[in-house]
Amino acid sequence: MSRTECRILIVEDNPADVTFLRRALRNDGLVADIVVVNDGDGAVNYLERCSEETRPDLVVIDVNLPRRDGIDVLRKCRSKPALVDTKTMILTSSDAPADHCRADLIGANAYIQKPRALAGFAEVVRTVRSLLNPQSAA
Repeated sequence: MSRTECRILIVEDNPADVTFLRRALRNDGLVADIVVVNDGDGAVNYLERCSEETRPDLVVIDVNLPRRDGIDVLRKCRSKPALVDTKTMILTSSDAPADHCRADLIGANAYIQKPRALAGFAEVVRTVRSLLNPQSAA
C-alpha cells in the first residue's frame, strides 16, 4: 500500500507502548497525524469536541486506563453520531474474556492483545492498514 494520510487517536497511558505504535506505523510508511491522550477522561473530552470534519480515522484504545477505562471510551465513540462509523482497535494487555466480549458487543473493529503484538509490528500494522483501507486487506 502506498503512503496514507490519516488521523489516528491513540488512547494509551504507557509511553513505551505509544512509542512502539508510532515506530510500527512509521516503519511501515504510514503517514498519519497522531494524537495521543493518556487517560480515559482526556479521550472522552477529545472525542466530545470532534465533528465529522475533525474526527479521527482510527482510535486505538487501551482497556486499562486511568480515570475511565477503555471500554467506556469505546462506548463514547459508538454513542456520538459523528463517530459511530470511526474505526476502533483495542490494543491492550487485558486477556480477560469479559473485556474482549464487551469490546465486541460495543462495536470494536479489532481486539489485539499487547503481549502478542509487542513480539513484532506485523499484526498491529496489518490490522491498522485493514481498518483504514479495507479494500487493500488481503
